[in-house]
Amino acid sequence: MLEESRAQVAHITRVATLGELAAAASHELRQPLTAIRANATAGARRLDQSPPNLSEAREIFRDIENDDMRATEVLEDIRAMDAVQASEPSGRGQEVVVGTSAAAGSVEVFVRDTGPGLSAEMQQRIFEPFYSTKSHGLGMGLAIVRSIVERHGGRVRAENHDGRGAVFRVQLPVEA
Repeated sequence: MLEESRAQVAHITRVATLGELAAAASHELRQPLTAIRANATAGARRLDQSPPNLSEAREIFRDIENDDMRATEVLEDIRAMDAVQASEPSGRGQEVVVGTSAAAGSVEVFVRDTGPGLSAEMQQRIFEPFYSTKSHGLGMGLAIVRSIVERHGGRVRAENHDGRGAVFRVQLPVEA
C-alpha cells in the first residue's frame, strides 16, 4: 500500500513537472517564433516596395536567421538534457553519439550512449508515457518521440549496443 502511494505521488510529480517543462519550453520558443513571423512579414513588405529596399530586407533576413538559431538552441538544450540524463557514467566517460544512414525507401537517425544499457523490463516499457528509471525523470521524452515518428509513418526502437550502452533508432520513410 505504501509503495503504491509512493508510485502515485511520483506520477503526480512527473505530470506537474511535465506541465512546468512544457510552459517553460513554450515561453522560450514563443519569443523567437513570434519574431520570425514579424520579421518575415516586414521583409516581404520591404521587397514589395517600389523599388525594393534590399538592404533593409537583408538585415531582416539576418534577424530571422538569428531567431531561428535561438529557437533551435532551446530545442537542442531540451534534447541534450534527455540524452545526457539517460546516459549514466560507465567508468569510461560519458558519450552520446548521433548518426544517420539511408537505405532503399527510408532514412535512419540513431542516438547511441555509453550508459548502462537497457534491462529486459526497460526494453519492454521504455516508450510508455511516464515510465522513467530516474527518480526525477518525467518519462515523456521517448513516448513523445514514438508518437511523432509513428504519425509520420516511421518506427522507433531501442536496444543494447554491444554491452556498452543503448542505441535508439528512428526510421522514417522517404517520400518520392
